[in-house]
Amino acid sequence: MAAAPPLPQIPLVLDNDVLRAWRYQEEPVKQNIFDYERIHKRLPALTSVTVYEALVGYETTIAQRGGNDERTERDRDEALRLVQLFGSSPSGPSPSGVLPFDETAATIAASVAGQLSKQLAKKKTGASLMRDIFLTATALAHYHGVATRNEKDFQLIGEHVPLLYLAIWKR
Repeated sequence: MAAAPPLPQIPLVLDNDVLRAWRYQEEPVKQNIFDYERIHKRLPALTSVTVYEALVGYETTIAQRGGNDERTERDRDEALRLVQLFGSSPSGPSPSGVLPFDETAATIAASVAGQLSKQLAKKKTGASLMRDIFLTATALAHYHGVATRNEKDFQLIGEHVPLLYLAIWKR
């Protein structure tokens, strides 16, 4: 049980922190995605969990304000455009670039969540860790590694799966 750096042929999914950094054109994430695309001839994949994380903040803001404002709507539309861009090309064995949380992913996630139940019970970090478990389980179910900036949580998750390929794309 371990996390390891990805091999060049391993397709990756993006964690939301990397997708957000790419949206804002932050280096070196921008360069990492460019290099990935050059090697794989496609963008990294997203998971359905990443799509959720990318959009939920905008939807929450809209609901709390009782409607849309121009900036929130523009930012949400930009996030949707990125989801469509990344989702437009197949990744690994999947016909889409957005990988679903399916039965295999659910089985993997349940196993990891059971082993990390104490960490998940923590109010401050439990929900975030659970989303990372879902993302990791989806990546593993579809034979992908994970590109993230959140090394700590994914290393922890990696201790409870046979092998997790991690690309840590720091600032």
